[in-house]
Amino acid sequence: MNQAIQNARKGSTIILIAVFGKMANVDLAKLNDSELDLNTSMMYRHEDFVDAIKFVNEGKIQLKPLQSARFAFKDYQKAYEYIDANRETTMKVIIDVDPSEE
Repeated sequence: MNQAIQNARKGSTIILIAVFGKMANVDLAKLNDSELDLNTSMMYRHEDFVDAIKFVNEGKIQLKPLQSARFAFKDYQKAYEYIDANRETTMKVIIDVDPSEE
């Protein structure tokens, strides 16, 4: 969250969709100084998916950097072991379910 606040342009809107297990520490002074709007939601809406697909198609969002690792379906146990071993740095782990890879 602090990375979003530190890197957002003045006047931007930050959308936080998350569920937190504990109290989050954020830089409210920077949020205020940069005149940022922070909107939150715990769940996705249909419009969110439509916007996300549009942004990906327009090249405004790059998905590759969000992928921490990729595993074949047959290696799903290794995928979960990877997640457990790298909790602090793992964003998204992809488990391919393409049956042609089995």
